[in-house]
Amino acid sequence: MYRLILATAFLFALAITRVVPAADRFVSTAGGDAANDCLSSVSPCRTVARGLAEAASGDTVKVGAGTYHENVSVSTPITLTLSGGWAADFSTQDPVAMPSVLQAAIDLPVVTVVANGIAITFAADGLTVQGGRNAAGLFGTPCQENLGGGICADARAGGSLNVALSRVLLQRNQAAEEGGGLAVKARDGGTSLALTVTNSTVTRNAAAGGGGIGINSDQNATVSVTLDGVLLKKNRAPAPHEIATPVGGGLAVSAGGFLPVGQNAQVLVQNCVFDGNRVTRSDGFDGQGGGIFAVNTGCQMGSCPIKVVNSVFVRNHAQIAAGVEVGGCRASERNGNEEWRDVAGRHGSRGGCRG
Repeated sequence: MYRLILATAFLFALAITRVVPAADRFVSTAGGDAANDCLSSVSPCRTVARGLAEAASGDTVKVGAGTYHENVSVSTPITLTLSGGWAADFSTQDPVAMPSVLQAAIDLPVVTVVANGIAITFAADGLTVQGGRNAAGLFGTPCQENLGGGICADARAGGSLNVALSRVLLQRNQAAEEGGGLAVKARDGGTSLALTVTNSTVTRNAAAGGGGIGINSDQNATVSVTLDGVLLKKNRAPAPHEIATPVGGGLAVSAGGFLPVGQNAQVLVQNCVFDGNRVTRSDGFDGQGGGIFAVNTGCQMGSCPIKVVNSVFVRNHAQIAAGVEVGGCRASERNGNEEWRDVAGRHGSRGGCRG
């Protein structure tokens, strides 16, 4: 009897500790959400939001070709992949021939990922994100602080956020302050945020700081960003209500405006192209950093706030520093292989580091 009890207890322990394998969830414009766990490629869900809601940690949500008019969010502890460009039967993936388009339904970021005191690992591959507009102005509310029109990723209160984007097209998104296409923001001690963007295109987005991409970090958080093989083209930083200086037509790295990022912020830009990004001028405010704008107070890490490797800057425009404007140049690095063909205004250099 005693052995039977032990055996039963052992089997029970195995049952409750069994690891559930990761699953694929399926979403299609021809699917349906009602009473659907999205586990069948034959009977997929209709919305990306439903696929994300049904997903467990480790799952991949596969999105079929088509346009999805919705804004989606992730704000619970999870490891998750959102994958687009799938055929109707989910047998093959080709984001170029079969694009999966997330089109904003309301004036908020199209994709929101918030790690508020929790850990999230989020990956997106093969998606088009467009039409987002972030001008909510709800300061203190993550991803509603005018940062991030297409994608907003926010980590705070000791949270850990890891975001990986590949083969993503971010186009025609807007944010009132920073990161028209993509914004990442990190706040508070103990908070960490890692962003990797590879083989992607960021184009025709707009924000007062970082028309294409905005990296925003305070003095306490740890931030690591890698942009590899990214085309930033025809993004713009317009003057916000003509009361502040617009910065970073393609990319901006700061704690907001001219406030410096902390010592633990590190950005690597390699194998990228900055083409035709612009910072516009308003009365009394000369735009700075047509391609890149970054500012820091001096770092302990050798490659912060920004390191640029093997990248091309062409046809970018600003009144000051058409190519790259870096405050604290001694903390920035270039490897000498960059190509500069930019258009400076009356105070500008034709690229390089202006501090």
